[in-house]
Amino acid sequence: MSVEVTNPEGLFESPVYSQLAVARGSQILFISGQVGFDADGNLVGPDHGAQAEQAFRNLVTAVESQGGSAADIAKITIFVVGHSPELAQPILAGRNVVLGDHKPASTFLGVEKLIRPELLVEVEGIAVLG
Repeated sequence: MSVEVTNPEGLFESPVYSQLAVARGSQILFISGQVGFDADGNLVGPDHGAQAEQAFRNLVTAVESQGGSAADIAKITIFVVGHSPELAQPILAGRNVVLGDHKPASTFLGVEKLIRPELLVEVEGIAVLG
């Protein structure tokens, strides 16, 4: 495995992400922000949860295109329009459907808006292969 996620002693151990991702490999992927569009450019749903799940699927598709898997994702950043504490659950549920038990280093940010008004969630990532 090219990415080892851990929680160093002295840092809070979150149930939903790891504090540190140690990447060992020879190929680094910087994945553009992914949104809730399917392969045909259709928006999968009008809600945060559906869009988040699709964005994570798109992220993994990008990694798999280079021979990797979800386990190779070292870091994700989640951008959320209209963020409120209630939105964390459906967004993280979408992440868990796609990433399973893998908990890369993570940042969760509320933003005013994304490039198009119907987009509610964007996820970018860094993966390490090899």
